[in-house]
Amino acid sequence: MDYFYSWSNIPEETHQSQNIVTDRITRKFIVGTNAMACWFRFKDTMTMKPHGHPNEQISMIQRGRFRFRVGGQEREVGPGDVVLIPGNVEHGYDVLEPDSVDLEIYSPLREDFFKK
Repeated sequence: MDYFYSWSNIPEETHQSQNIVTDRITRKFIVGTNAMACWFRFKDTMTMKPHGHPNEQISMIQRGRFRFRVGGQEREVGPGDVVLIPGNVEHGYDVLEPDSVDLEIYSPLREDFFKK
């Protein structure tokens, strides 16, 4: 088992899940037993429609700007900001700048991300 990773050594792939399939979003994964880190790059501005999933999500903005809507609250966030999204809470967001990057942690694993 590997314990040390570098995002620069993990190839980007096109994003696919139950919620969205598009080549406008690329992703990279580091997967553990109970949690996973997902690096998402948004090639241009877009809106992620409101959705929910049983997985707890922590979004850590690395680059660019987003407008998140979580559980009835809305806020614009940028690099260094963190958004906590409990499981089964409806959320969505707007990507406000091209080439924005969001590092997301999920627990438990997002099994739908692995289905092709």
